Amino acid sequence: MKRIIVDKNKCSGCRYCELICSYRDNLVFNPRNSRIRVLKYDELGIDDPTVCRQCAECPPIDLCPTQAFRRDKDNIVRIEENACNICYVCVDACPHGAVFRPPTQRIPLVCDLCNGEPLCVKKCPTHAITFST
Repeated sequence: MKRIIVDKNKCSGCRYCELICSYRDNLVFNPRNSRIRVLKYDELGIDDPTVCRQCAECPPIDLCPTQAFRRDKDNIVRIEENACNICYVCVDACPHGAVFRPPTQRIPLVCDLCNGEPLCVKKCPTHAITFST
């Protein structure tokens, strides 16, 4: 199964993954428009990258009332924008918090693995993010 794997111990908290992701899809550097998020727990010294795990059993897929949240022909989790009714059930249903409600667009965000070549993996300076096929 194709998915992104994160080694939290290697994450420096630079948030470059968020920036490159937001730029790829929106042509602006805005972490809030990213499909990967780095949650920072400064008091604990922890940086926690959160991204879709491409779970075999995916509650957002099961609970989406319009079947807009689905797997494509390559078995990658995606949101079909034309079918989405913008109810955000998928955001609440993801047990890992990896489906995001963006500030500048209506359709929820979920990692689409950059069509098989994730930029966050290529650009991570500490190699905390890897791609498994």
